[in-house]
Amino acid sequence: MSANLDRLEELAMSLVHTLPSWRPSGLADLVIANLPDGIAVIDDATRYTLWNPQMAALTGESAADMLGTAVGQRTCLVDGLFGGVLPATFRGEKIAHRDVSYTGRKTHGRCDTLAWPLWRDGQVVGALLLVRPLSVYAGAG
Repeated sequence: MSANLDRLEELAMSLVHTLPSWRPSGLADLVIANLPDGIAVIDDATRYTLWNPQMAALTGESAADMLGTAVGQRTCLVDGLFGGVLPATFRGEKIAHRDVSYTGRKTHGRCDTLAWPLWRDGQVVGALLLVRPLSVYAGAG
């Protein structure tokens, strides 16, 4: 299981370096949209600023409904998975949980989660939230 979480952390590290310059177009957009992981980004006001299609599929919440919404403003799977760890993430801590049960509006299962602080000029300015269903690992070699 540790190797699986290591893969998720490698993805997070790659995304953390990409997101500060990411714009919703081009190759980066295609990569983020087509990853098997649910990806959300929140800003320093804890508003969702990125919500990829897999996160929408896992939660049953569309990007249109979630973008600009503050964490806790809507009852959402992501709030339940990450709400308790966000204070630590905004203090700069990376928080990972393995084999967590989740229930979205239309889906349920088990997943690994990772909350990763986003830094700019020595300050945490947001958080990258990743949800990887354990079923994704079944296809990984």
